Amino acid sequence: MFIGDMLKGNTLFAGDCFVSESVIISVPARLNISAYNMDAIVLNKLGGGGIGLAIKLYTTISIAVNNEQQHNISGNHSKIAKVYIDYLTEKFNISKKLNVHIEQPLKPHTGLATSSAVAVGIIYCFNKLFSLNLSYKDIIFLHSSKIMEEHNNLLNESVLTGVSSWAMCLGGMVIVDDDGSLINQYKIKECNDYSVLIVTPKKIMRNTLEDEIHLLKGNGTAFDLRDKNEKKTLFLKIEECFDNNNQKAGLKFMNKLLSTGSKIAELEYQNHKYNGLISELLLFGKENKILTMGMSAIGPSVFFIDSNDVINELLNNLVDNFEHIDVTKTAIHNDGVSAKKGH
Repeated sequence: MFIGDMLKGNTLFAGDCFVSESVIISVPARLNISAYNMDAIVLNKLGGGGIGLAIKLYTTISIAVNNEQQHNISGNHSKIAKVYIDYLTEKFNISKKLNVHIEQPLKPHTGLATSSAVAVGIIYCFNKLFSLNLSYKDIIFLHSSKIMEEHNNLLNESVLTGVSSWAMCLGGMVIVDDDGSLINQYKIKECNDYSVLIVTPKKIMRNTLEDEIHLLKGNGTAFDLRDKNEKKTLFLKIEECFDNNNQKAGLKFMNKLLSTGSKIAELEYQNHKYNGLISELLLFGKENKILTMGMSAIGPSVFFIDSNDVINELLNNLVDNFEHIDVTKTAIHNDGVSAKKGH
């Protein structure tokens, strides 16, 4: 059962819908801490679950009804946007044509779910623009109906654990079961006291789809099965800490999860590609006694979470000690996707 069904009677709705000629959507990025069950990850199917955090780096999507005979789509991941626009217009029998523009502050293929942000944002745009009255559960289902990734300017089937969808919809921290259903969601208390630092190599060496699938279904799954009991225990400990309002301890336990199971294979993979940079960054964070740190999804983005003062100091030290990295300071986002009427 989805937690939405338990929290709000029959369903957890995606905010009040409004009919408008234009709408602007902001979708938070997400950090993927770890998959819940790598063996449940299958191409073009929702599954795998895990833990994720929403952060204040936003994909902005502007949609307006036009008077032309076709959709006009521009900006980041426009091919993915078109897949969902075509799918939704057919599914909901919508004849209107749209002007769509997408802006993202993030590089693609860095483990921060830029593709999912576009998919969730397009679905949420339709919900608002055409008053579809979708629940969050509906949004996750629609997202999972067309799981796409761009590789070498071509669209391919991809995987979807459910972490991105739920984190972007609800904000805060989400724990997702291996069937993609939501186990729980937590607002991070005193989140303004924490900062998040995202560190990404300046030059991104993109993975091929074959490499990603081999990583996920090869060593990743093998390491996950080897550490299955330890990983399950850590998930339960993190959930227990948050249930008992000991969120700082829960964030600390994430460090162990970020060096267990499939995460080992993912770190090894990116470390080899980037000549040891990922391990050097994480060792640097450990030497600076950072509260929570790791690699998001299969990387290569590395994140650090701690108090504002500690992160400010770390930011200066990273710039002084590392070349060829991009560093972005942000924060945890406790609210999910949001909408406002366009002009």
